[in-house]
Amino acid sequence: MFGANEPSSREATDGWVLLYNGHSLDGWTAGGKAPWRVAGDGDLLALNGGDDGWILHEREFKNFLLKCEIKVPASSDSGIYVRASAEGDPNRTGYEIQIHNDDPKYATGSIVGLVAARPAAPEPDKWHAIEIEAREQHIVVKIDGQTVTDGQNAKSQSGHIGFQYKKGNKVEFRNIKVKPL
Repeated sequence: MFGANEPSSREATDGWVLLYNGHSLDGWTAGGKAPWRVAGDGDLLALNGGDDGWILHEREFKNFLLKCEIKVPASSDSGIYVRASAEGDPNRTGYEIQIHNDDPKYATGSIVGLVAARPAAPEPDKWHAIEIEAREQHIVVKIDGQTVTDGQNAKSQSGHIGFQYKKGNKVEFRNIKVKPL
C-alpha cells in the first residue's frame, strides 16, 4: 500500500499532489448530511450516522491519475466521484466509481450507469488500493493493481474529486493523491 498520507519522494518528483493531509478537512466541502471527520491515524472517515452525503475537493481536474486506499465492511455502499460539479448531485454531474461488493450489476470499481467492472470483491475490513485514470473520454479503474474497468464516455470532461457516504454504510478513505496529466 501507499505511505501515510504523503507522496513518496518519487511521486513528488513525478508531480503527485496530496489532496488530503490526514489532519483536517481543509480544501474539502461536504454536501448532504454525512458526518465526515478525521479519525484514527489520519483516515478520512464517515461514521454510521447522519444521512446520505458527499465530500468534494475544492480543486477541479480534467486529466489525472488518482490514488487512494479504501476500507469497507462486508456489506457497504459508497463511491468515489470524479469530474463532478460543485453544484447538484455529484453522481449525476460527474462519474461515480462504485464501492459495493453486493451490487450484481455495478460491483466495486464500476462506473455507475455506464460500465460494469469485472468482479473484484475486495476483502472486507482491509485496506485496498484504488487507482483511477481519467484521460479525455477514457476512464480506467484498478483495484490492488488489477484493471477492473476500462471505459469511455464524454458526459463530463472536468470537475471535482470526491467521496460518497450512504446512510448506515461505514467507509474509510486515506492516502488520497492525484497527479494532473
